[in-house]
Amino acid sequence: MSEHYTEDDSVLLVVEGRAAAPSWLAHLGAPPPSGWSVLEQEEWEPVSPFLDRLGDTLARNAFDGEHAETVVVVLGADLDETGLAARRLVLLSVMTELARQGSGTVLLTHGLVQDARLHEELCELADELASEWEDSGVAVHARFEGAPRRAELRKTGDTLRPFVELSERAVI
Repeated sequence: MSEHYTEDDSVLLVVEGRAAAPSWLAHLGAPPPSGWSVLEQEEWEPVSPFLDRLGDTLARNAFDGEHAETVVVVLGADLDETGLAARRLVLLSVMTELARQGSGTVLLTHGLVQDARLHEELCELADELASEWEDSGVAVHARFEGAPRRAELRKTGDTLRPFVELSERAVI
């Protein structure tokens, strides 16, 4: 089990079109014991058809009432304004579906390409989303390679969720 999800969690890995990622990212810890699903946006794929596929996937991944779903969003580097707007739409789609279900966890991370600027962007985005969605029952965190971790349990929705914090940011 990892500090990112419980043993029974349903985990969905969503990969942005410009993010390169292997089947599971080592900096997230051990893969979920019960498996996970992956939805990858093709680099050439416009955001609208990808949002349709994401919506269909999220609708099929309904909660079982016993645990919150975890959605890991793998972000790419070097996005222009259009790419940043598309990223926001993807995250809003994920957050909206989890909030509709009553709880869940969104974990923002990077793929194979990373740098300090992307790490800072992950932290800022996690802070912003956590603040905006504070009363939704959805937890938002960021995790990047090389981040020191200190585990503790936090309550998210109706379940105890592992949470690891760096300084005052929502980083695990």
